Amino acid sequence: MRVGKLVPMYPMPEFREQDQEAIIAFMRKYPFAMVTAVDESGSIVATHVPLLLSIRGSQIKLRGHVMRKTPYWKGFKSAGEVLVAFTGPNAPVLASWNANLRFGGTWNYMAVHARGFLTFLPEADLVEILKELKDGNEVDPAAKFALLPPDYVPSLIGAIEGFEIEVSHVEAVFKLSQNRSLADFENTVKELQKKGNESALVAEEMLARKTLFFPGNAT
Repeated sequence: MRVGKLVPMYPMPEFREQDQEAIIAFMRKYPFAMVTAVDESGSIVATHVPLLLSIRGSQIKLRGHVMRKTPYWKGFKSAGEVLVAFTGPNAPVLASWNANLRFGGTWNYMAVHARGFLTFLPEADLVEILKELKDGNEVDPAAKFALLPPDYVPSLIGAIEGFEIEVSHVEAVFKLSQNRSLADFENTVKELQKKGNESALVAEEMLARKTLFFPGNAT
């Protein structure tokens, strides 16, 4: 099993999130993540899956499932160590929104990288993962996991396999204009709100942290 060298996700400390509760909350809010690894041949394999997060003591664990007999399934089996990338909304920030025009523009985004070791799970654990994913997202009580046709889940089991990742390292970048002036920050929020869609979601995340970025000044 190969263990890769830890390389910082982003070099500028003002954007690196240190609050572990905020990082966990982000991972729960945006659970659809990319899982990637380097297989035994040196090829990069990756897939995107919804993940269940649990904390046992100080240990973060992620559970999900993937399709069998795929390149990434084979790669995860041989690699052991994986990188999981959680991403939130993102949007461009234009120079014209800032008072100081000596600024080429940038991109606001939020992301968490979790590294750890992936192991595949027995069938009973896979069924529990399927149940948690379905019941955790289903809004209609008549469509809960327990009410699925008796032959439905058994028909899936042979095609997918559940896994668990024991996380060994987590780092986060919440790049939300916290390095700009308060006036530039507020104008950027306004312009992102005007654009709507994903840009408005970035503005929402910025506003949620405004008092942290500008203590004593934000209202």
